[in-house]
Amino acid sequence: MVRTADAASVEFGRTGVAVSSEDIADQPVQAIVIPANARGTLPASGSSALRSIVGIEIERELRAFAPLELGSAVQTGSGHLADRGISRIFHATISETPGGSTTLPTARSSLAAALDLSWRSRVELIATPILGLGSALHDDQRQEWVEEIVDEVVSHIRRRASQLARVVLVTKYPDDQPLVEQVVREARGSAWR
Repeated sequence: MVRTADAASVEFGRTGVAVSSEDIADQPVQAIVIPANARGTLPASGSSALRSIVGIEIERELRAFAPLELGSAVQTGSGHLADRGISRIFHATISETPGGSTTLPTARSSLAAALDLSWRSRVELIATPILGLGSALHDDQRQEWVEEIVDEVVSHIRRRASQLARVVLVTKYPDDQPLVEQVVREARGSAWR
C-alpha cells in the first residue's frame, strides 16, 4: 500500500516535493536514499544508526557490490525497515571511506544515479537526505549545496516521465529546514514553468 506524507509539499507537475527534519527511517515512503562509501559499509552514526535499524544482512548485501564507484548508486532490500513500509534502500556512493568527505559534483552524481534506480524500480514515494551537506560549511556554501541537490531532484522530475508522486528532502539539521523549503519554493518558481 502506498502511504503519503503529512508535510506540505511544493508541486512539480504531478510530483510533490516536501521537506522534513524527522529521521529518514521514519518517513512514510517506499524507498530511501542514504549515503554510502566505496567500501560498502553502512553509516554507524547518523540516520538513526541505520546499521542497527536495518540489520546486518543489508550491510552484507551492500558489501557484495564493493568496491563501489564514487558517484554511483546501488539498491538493496530494506531489512527491518520493511516493518515501516520501506521496501528498498538506494545507497548513493559519495565517499571513498566511512565518514569521508565528498564533493558537490559527486553528491549530485550519486543522487542522480539513485533517482534513476528509483525510476527503474517504479518507486512512487522516496526520501533522500541532502547528500554530503556537512555542518562545517559556511552559510553561502550550504545555500549552494542545497540549491544543487534540489536542482538534481527537479531535473530528474523534468527529465523523465516521472512516476514519483512525492520526494521528501530530509534535513539532518533542523536549522536547515527553512533554507531547504525556500530553495524548493524558488526552484518551483524559476525552473518549473
